Amino acid sequence: MFTQLFSRTFRCSSFLLLTLLCTPHLFAARNVSRYLPFLDRPEPTVVTDRVHFGASAFLTIGSSAFRRGGGKVGIPELWGPYNLSDVIDSLAAVKAGAGMPFTNPFLLTPGTEGLVDRPVIFAVDGTVNSSGGMFEGSLSLFSPNVYLGFSIPIVRVETRARYELVTRSRREREGEFIDPAVRNLESGAVNQVERVRLAVHDEIGLRPDDWDVSGVGDLDVFLRFHFMCERTLLMRSINTNLRCGVLVPTSKTRSIDFPSSVPFMGDGHWAMYFELLPEFELKHDWRVGMMASLVVPFDETSERRLPVFREPQIYSALTGETELDLGITYKLAPYVTIENLIDGLHFHGRYTYLHHEQDTTTDKRGDCPVKSYLQLEPTETRTEQEICDNIERKENLSGYRAHYLSLQLRYNSRSAMREWPLRPNFYILVDTLLEGSGMAKTHQLTLGVDFHF
Repeated sequence: MFTQLFSRTFRCSSFLLLTLLCTPHLFAARNVSRYLPFLDRPEPTVVTDRVHFGASAFLTIGSSAFRRGGGKVGIPELWGPYNLSDVIDSLAAVKAGAGMPFTNPFLLTPGTEGLVDRPVIFAVDGTVNSSGGMFEGSLSLFSPNVYLGFSIPIVRVETRARYELVTRSRREREGEFIDPAVRNLESGAVNQVERVRLAVHDEIGLRPDDWDVSGVGDLDVFLRFHFMCERTLLMRSINTNLRCGVLVPTSKTRSIDFPSSVPFMGDGHWAMYFELLPEFELKHDWRVGMMASLVVPFDETSERRLPVFREPQIYSALTGETELDLGITYKLAPYVTIENLIDGLHFHGRYTYLHHEQDTTTDKRGDCPVKSYLQLEPTETRTEQEICDNIERKENLSGYRAHYLSLQLRYNSRSAMREWPLRPNFYILVDTLLEGSGMAKTHQLTLGVDFHF
């Protein structure tokens, strides 16, 4: 008897120690979008019923973003600040590569002749709103400790972008340089600059700044391995779960013709992930846990806009085959659950740290007449240091960090001693972004129900 107890305690203690040692290397999340907070809940992972199925409806809103390195920006400005002169230079380079004549539109527009080769900065504000449903489920296979599961959202995304020429606006108070030629523009000339911007966008092939698309998100298929110890280490139970899955790119991707468009999830990339979730029942109705997981995406090549030099990618006139190697995404999410505040009513609070490493872009067009920012060589007007700094700056823009707070109320019909079919759990969940870097400030409300049988 003593030998069996010692062996059981030793195995549980060893597994717990391994979990804690591995956690710093396995923080991660299946969220691979800086725009839509698809944060997974712990309940579907720790469920021990043979069959679990859940459905939920969500609403997401966002109207600003956290600048890389601090401060607030418009959501489209996550790709970098908008300088109309840089966009015009991009168009001029593409025209020259095609052997087509080109005249700077500032020279052709009355009142704007003095803006040639000067910084003409626009503030670009935007919104990202989404609504839809999430469906998920799992089934115990040949062993009560092995589960096969899936999840997939159906999403409608609406984005907007609005442009304002920076003269004496908020950006001046933030210390950004405003060229005197722009600062002294009359109101009529400001309208002319806006006409130039619209004409340049039209010639590049950029379509109106509102984007509205519906479709499914990425399909998540996984295997989950469950291990539980009871009455161990002064705890009622230790519930440990390891999940290994694949994200199938079934979702909509960004449109290169709409600067305000955003990817639903992985933007066409396959990915695999690993998730570790130990949950500790400290005492009756008190649980704490830690969600830690890692997403490793695969390279993907497709037609994208490719900056010529300083212009943001989404406004470049140059397009071509581009290989994108997404950085690893990882998270750490400690949580606490207090059950039966009132019969069957549970409270859940969770903090999520989300981090996405920098992406790497490779120009796959081969030898082309128009060089991208990745192929440039030093000239009399462009030094090697400027080229390297520009590449580094654009790579830095692709990384992001986020700090989310999630609060949930859940009604468990089984805990409330209700004899309802399929033992439903109803919940309301709020995910709010507290702080971030290079991240859209979006908030999400979810209403859902889980069935267990």
